[in-house]
Amino acid sequence: MRDLLQAHGGVIHRQDLLRHVGSATVQRAVARGDLLRVHPGVLALPEAADDRWARMQAALLYAGPGAVLSHLSALAVWGLADLVPPSEPVHLLVPVDRRLRDTSLRVHRRSAEVATVVRRGMPISRIEHALADSWGLLDASTLAGHRLARALVIEAVGRRMITADRVLAAAGVLMQTRGRHGLVRLASLLKAGCRSELELWGFERVFTGPGMPELRRQVQVGIGGRSVCLDLFEPVSRTDVELDGAEWHSAPAARERDLRRDAALAGLGIQVVRFSGSRLFREPLVVRGEFLRVVSAGSSQQRSGQ
Repeated sequence: MRDLLQAHGGVIHRQDLLRHVGSATVQRAVARGDLLRVHPGVLALPEAADDRWARMQAALLYAGPGAVLSHLSALAVWGLADLVPPSEPVHLLVPVDRRLRDTSLRVHRRSAEVATVVRRGMPISRIEHALADSWGLLDASTLAGHRLARALVIEAVGRRMITADRVLAAAGVLMQTRGRHGLVRLASLLKAGCRSELELWGFERVFTGPGMPELRRQVQVGIGGRSVCLDLFEPVSRTDVELDGAEWHSAPAARERDLRRDAALAGLGIQVVRFSGSRLFREPLVVRGEFLRVVSAGSSQQRSGQ
């Protein structure tokens, strides 16, 4: 019996199990703790009860045909499991007339068919649907929820799971008024080239406003047979602005890599200016002034060298 459950990912519907063993055998296994009732009619091996993927499979078995993983559960399957807390309840999208008694699940009902795909052997909602649904669920809940909602969208676009245009389309078609403006704003900034909260802050609070020259974001430059990406590039002065998050650039190896990169760019006539995330958040106006002075001096040098 154990081998049978392991072949099913550690979970099985009771009716499927009874096709192979008798009811008394199942009852004894439950009484001994060899099997756990995780949902009505669904049994699991003890080690599978706390496994994220087994929990999702068990929820689908319980919910029945037509149920799909949605919201945060779908995003975990899409590849954002590192952002979704392991303790998050399983989210299911079910037909509007489906009634489920298990309160440990987050059940969302739909009145029409939704586009789904199969990943890890489980039906899940499309990533743009899952992002829009999760945003509506999280954005206005708590500060932590707001941050998670933003992080999911930023990472999905940054990891090239989806384009900012598809997020914008989903926000326009799928969402009601709750939170829609915030998602549209974020997706628009991602479309403009921002790829992190630090870059978003810089876009909105630092490198903007009167007197700020036109900046290009995420510019690809070839160095020694490879391509590097410039966070912000001012073409007249040929200035590259790099926004350094502490978690990324504080290690000695990362610092050495940055120095080599900066030297290679200098060989192409591109000067690199680096600002730490702490400075951007703590003194945005000071950083803005420093950047404008660097650009002004660089532009003068470029003109005098022509």
